[in-house]
Amino acid sequence: MATFTHAQLQTLWNQAGGDPLSADRAAAIAQAESSGCQYAKAGPTDDRPVKSCTYRYTTSEDSSGLWQINRDAHPQFDAASLYTPAGNAAAAVEVSQAGLDFQPWTTFTNGAY
Repeated sequence: MATFTHAQLQTLWNQAGGDPLSADRAAAIAQAESSGCQYAKAGPTDDRPVKSCTYRYTTSEDSSGLWQINRDAHPQFDAASLYTPAGNAAAAVEVSQAGLDFQPWTTFTNGAY
């Protein structure tokens, strides 16, 4: 699957160990970040294994997948895992401290989610 619904994103979040009370917000952030598309990318190189979804060239970030995890800010995550739904959700749970802090996402801080 390449594009996920809000409900499917909530399920991924919960399966990755995210706080269920944060699942709705987390899914909304993923939708705002990637339109729910597993292979979304914003960065200097197009390393998507499947060339679907959007690719936006930029040198200011290197973000991959559903929650657009920025590998410049979080180098512990590799591209291969970030392009899997479970891997990206797990990274989002880790980056957000299981839903306690969504500040790393621009779509959260600017209210676009």
